[in-house]
Amino acid sequence: MLFEFTASKNFDFITRFAAWLKVPSRNDFLKIPKKLGEGYVRKVVFDDEFRLLIHRYNLKEDLIIRRNPSIEQNDLISVFFYDNEQAIDFKLNDETRGPFSQKSDSAVQVTTNDLSSTIRFPAGTLTQYIV
Repeated sequence: MLFEFTASKNFDFITRFAAWLKVPSRNDFLKIPKKLGEGYVRKVVFDDEFRLLIHRYNLKEDLIIRRNPSIEQNDLISVFFYDNEQAIDFKLNDETRGPFSQKSDSAVQVTTNDLSSTIRFPAGTLTQYIV
């Protein structure tokens, strides 16, 4: 499965991801449908400038999330905290793909919407991360 989007300051991941999966989201919560696996994505909003997106799921197919760079420049910084049972692949601005972490299954990524990225989450593994 390939979920691709163009980053922007006010991008709402849950709304777009739910529409792509063709499932409803309620109260900033998206439940993964059984036909695709199990788990959820939850958004916690502290204010307009600070929010968390919690991903926890085990999918039946690989999930590739491709973020295209923002068309308009903005100051948004994203911090990703990954904790996975299997290593995930990461590719930045069409560079060579490689493991996200060299020594463990946990990693932290600091990025901006001005960069593109492609991340692959393998099927049949528990995916847990916070943005």
